[in-house]
Amino acid sequence: MADKATIIRGEDRVLTLRVVDQKTGEPYDLTGWTKLQAELKKGNNQTLTKSTVPQGGVAAQVTYDGVIYTAQVASDEGNSISLVFNGVQTVETVISNWNTANPDNLVTSNSTDPSTEVPAAGTASLSGGVDPHYGVVVLVPEVLGKVQVVLLDTDTSAIKLGKNQSTRLIIDKGTERRIALFRNAIDVINSNL
Repeated sequence: MADKATIIRGEDRVLTLRVVDQKTGEPYDLTGWTKLQAELKKGNNQTLTKSTVPQGGVAAQVTYDGVIYTAQVASDEGNSISLVFNGVQTVETVISNWNTANPDNLVTSNSTDPSTEVPAAGTASLSGGVDPHYGVVVLVPEVLGKVQVVLLDTDTSAIKLGKNQSTRLIIDKGTERRIALFRNAIDVINSNL
């Protein structure tokens, strides 16, 4: 991070960090990373952790004729699932037909007897799916050593107020772990509103 970043509490913020090899001054090659994690201090002196591991996704769902249908992946993609029942086909048949035609957008049910249960004719459209949030995103090309830390308003509200704060980035490459420390890199202020 060449310039100091300012975070306004209660506002979304994206920090771009550039990791540099301390010995050579060259960008640290992130190729082959398995997990990255950024840590910032919270107001209660605990640690706010953001990572490349997705968080907060919600699977789309609907209840139709007493059966709950749920997208297999927690994302907004499941919101496009519409199961058409004709009053003759079983739950198992309709789900199998959908999943065969849409292998990247699968659906399941909680039916206790899907091979014999026949719902009434109609359409069950799933809704409520939400994409997961990635707190750390590696920018390409990875050889440039750049990452973005995505902070939502709830994150910035929890970060400790003050100037010249530090953050660290933990980089895992298989069994190897490196820690990049960004000293005095962030000022956290209250909103003027």
